[in-house]
Amino acid sequence: MTKPTILGFPRSGNTWLYYICGVLLGAKDPNNLEEVGQYIERRHNTHIKGKTIFIVRNYKECIIRHFGIEDIKGRVGDFLSKPTFKGGVFVSLYINILRTFELANHGKLLIYYEDLMTNPEKQIRRVGKFLDVPTEDFINNYEYYKEDSLSNKPYPERKSFTRGEDLTFHSRQLSLKERTIFDNFYERNYTDLFNKYLTRYKENGNT
Repeated sequence: MTKPTILGFPRSGNTWLYYICGVLLGAKDPNNLEEVGQYIERRHNTHIKGKTIFIVRNYKECIIRHFGIEDIKGRVGDFLSKPTFKGGVFVSLYINILRTFELANHGKLLIYYEDLMTNPEKQIRRVGKFLDVPTEDFINNYEYYKEDSLSNKPYPERKSFTRGEDLTFHSRQLSLKERTIFDNFYERNYTDLFNKYLTRYKENGNT
């Protein structure tokens, strides 16, 4: 039987969703990536098969989080556009993951990271329904599981800066003008996918 898969761009909340699925699917130690991997796969590339949960986060947040503000601030346009900058491959990977979701013709579920953090009960129920497993224990003990995940991350060096409580922490390190360059790049180059899935991340003119 093919295991379900989690697919997301790096720093999109993959580890948290992997933990959630590990608990729901019966892993005794949901912080043990090898054990959870017996129940569900986690990928950053687009080679998938079987039921897949796609997790999407604000492209500004996860790209800045992945590369660091020092590689981006003051040169956003070059970072996004020029292959000489190390962001090139990952910029397209973000869109390729969405395109994979769009084209997938098997069981698929789209989860927005922001919704998972602001309305966890609803999103965890959606995940449980998709995987056909109960969710009441996780929902009733949500704070315990969240703390356990944050305190025992499998990659300690990738600590959470905000514990999921500030959804624009990283992108606010850029100016409004720089954030708008990000938006315009994705909207201009990937119009259909942007309009369908990413308009929630477009700046509204606030600094």
